[in-house]
Amino acid sequence: MESTAIAAIELLSDQRICKQCGGSFIANRKHQRFCTPAHKEQYHLDKRHGLKPKSHTSIILVAVQCYPNHTAPELATIVGLTNVQVSRRVCELEKKDIVQRSDEKRWCVVSKQRCVTWREVE
Repeated sequence: MESTAIAAIELLSDQRICKQCGGSFIANRKHQRFCTPAHKEQYHLDKRHGLKPKSHTSIILVAVQCYPNHTAPELATIVGLTNVQVSRRVCELEKKDIVQRSDEKRWCVVSKQRCVTWREVE
């Protein structure tokens, strides 16, 4: 089971969630956060003009929906946020009954320890 999870994470290691549109894309560079240059530019223009960019919470929710049963560190890698940011937001989403913890912990290839996984409330 753990080797299957490790293989899945290695395949998904380049998968990311765009900070502008929330869509899934395959990153070409290690720190790429946007699916297209236009989304990167629009994100920074919106930010410069005081418009609120897509919130971390909504980005993390999309990641949990697209990648159920992943740990917070794995989701952080996918969305390009820190582990702390993701951990706090999934706990907030759990309190609102939007996401839930899985019943069992599994080995996380990012943190190298056993972690809970997250999925959308059914």
